[in-house]
Amino acid sequence: VCVCMCVCVCVCVCDSCRRKQGASARKDARSKLLLQKRQCTAAGAAPAPAVAVTAEQLAAVVGSLTASAEALSQLRQLLCTENPPVSQALELGVMEQLCALLQPGIDPALALDAAWCVTNIASSGLSDSEAQHVLGASPLLIAHLSNSASTEIQCQAAWSIGNLAADSDGCRATLRSGGAVPPLVAALGSPAPALIHTAAWAL
Repeated sequence: VCVCMCVCVCVCVCDSCRRKQGASARKDARSKLLLQKRQCTAAGAAPAPAVAVTAEQLAAVVGSLTASAEALSQLRQLLCTENPPVSQALELGVMEQLCALLQPGIDPALALDAAWCVTNIASSGLSDSEAQHVLGASPLLIAHLSNSASTEIQCQAAWSIGNLAADSDGCRATLRSGGAVPPLVAALGSPAPALIHTAAWAL
């Protein structure tokens, strides 16, 4: 009897350990998939290896954003790497530059790259103060989602909004009060599958 009880206890403990390990593995997999979804990379590729960039180089890139499409492209590439220099870029005023590139009437190619940059900034695990700073772009993102003639820009705006919403309850409340939900719901009726998928994820 004692032997049977010991065997039963061992089996129960092993089953419990396996369940815990399985749950932990599933949680890790979900976290990895969420990070991949939140970070926007070219053609869904994995983030590129970290790139060494000096403070002076980053300052030069951020300072040239509104005057140089090449600088905007460089920033987008930096933000698509592992451990992107998000905090440093925010301290240099990158959001003011990106908001200027999201204004109505800007070249759609520049607006798309700017929205792409905001998407990856918002995917990086922002502090509360950083998140509030990035939320300053939300009215422009919502406007692009609502009114842009470019499905690509609409999709990128929805992705940015989804990333910001994932940061905290406070961010979600700000986005809801700013009118983000109606255009996301409207996007579910788009003929573009990518926009439907992204809007549904953001919601």
